[in-house]
Amino acid sequence: MGFDKLTVVLTVLALLVLVGGSIRVGLGILGFGAGPNYNEAMFAIMLFAWPFTLVVAAIFGSIAMARVQGFAAALALLVGGTVAGYVFVWFALGLIYQITGGNLRSPGLPTVLVPLVFLAVNVAAVYVAWSHILHKG
Repeated sequence: MGFDKLTVVLTVLALLVLVGGSIRVGLGILGFGAGPNYNEAMFAIMLFAWPFTLVVAAIFGSIAMARVQGFAAALALLVGGTVAGYVFVWFALGLIYQITGGNLRSPGLPTVLVPLVFLAVNVAAVYVAWSHILHKG
């Protein structure tokens, strides 16, 4: 059984959006490109940039999932994946914020933990893409 080309393209597009958005959001959280208004930048990142990244990636992934598994699975990915990705990152960054005394821009622990949070989200997305979309196609 071969892969449907459109399903593969949509899946790869979803993963690329997620990886690119994760890198940009992760760098922003660590203070790269934030300028003097770091708190405003963090607010914008967590309120707009990260949810936008998740929704766009989930839309592409859901279309691919619908082509392979059906509408119910696609809806579960769209809603569940978006909510789970947002809640996980929000919770993990909150813990890192508490551990570091409220300074995510400090060198050391945050520069290791913040990328690991986004790496975990991307690994989960690759797992879902492989096991539920590409492996079934």
